[in-house]
Amino acid sequence: MSARQITIAGFLLIVAAAVVLDLLARRPGARWPTFSRLMTRIMATRATRLSVLTAWFWWGWHMTTR
Repeated sequence: MSARQITIAGFLLIVAAAVVLDLLARRPGARWPTFSRLMTRIMATRATRLSVLTAWFWWGWHMTTR
């Protein structure tokens, strides 16, 4: 396998794990929040919104420029 295929497989594994955790969180009596509730909580303040925006910009800049 090439490095590209390993990277794609890794990202797909992360997405699959997130979907499974979100589905488990939607069960009655689950102990952890759903992804949407988690994001609502994280984005509640201006500082965290700015931090997420900065991290997203940094990630995009470093992943799309070569």
